[in-house]
Amino acid sequence: TLNISNGLFNKNIATINGGGAYVSGGDITMSGGSFDSNTAEDNGGGIYLTGGSLTMTGGSFKNNKATNGGGGAYVSGGDLELNGDTASFTENYATNGGGVYLTGGKPNLYKGSLLGNIALKDGGGIYIDKQQVILVSKGEVLISQNKAGYNQLGEEGNQIGRGAGIFIGGEIGSEASFSVSKESTGVVSITDNQAKDFG
Repeated sequence: TLNISNGLFNKNIATINGGGAYVSGGDITMSGGSFDSNTAEDNGGGIYLTGGSLTMTGGSFKNNKATNGGGGAYVSGGDLELNGDTASFTENYATNGGGVYLTGGKPNLYKGSLLGNIALKDGGGIYIDKQQVILVSKGEVLISQNKAGYNQLGEEGNQIGRGAGIFIGGEIGSEASFSVSKESTGVVSITDNQAKDFG
């Protein structure tokens, strides 16, 4: 398990995955600190995590970039838990999942923010792979000013852009869906997001 409570991961570059950090087979718990301006030539500009969950009660991912998936974070085979007022993904960029790319795990978005992230194709704020998504907010979950179908400069790209705030992948007829639970005690605000084509 990797525990991050403070510090700065800044301007690191990975030729494949995990610009700021690469973790395999373990969890990441983040209560503070920042991943800022890291780059991955494949997946996970800020963090690449496989076989574990990312839990954030604080801390930030800002201005990270991945050529393929997960500008801020790429999480495979584990959950993403966002559960802090200061937990945030801001102005990250990737082809899919500008803020976060999540596959094989659940998005537990209790409180925190996905702001101003950009995907060249799908999922400006977050790309979620093939599942039924039910959000149970405990505070404010703010998903705002994200873009899909735009390049890093915020200009329209030449790809189909879908799901500016949230994109849930799945084939036609699959069980992919999105809802907010009536058990939520907070609020989910999905506002001012912009997709070039759909959603």
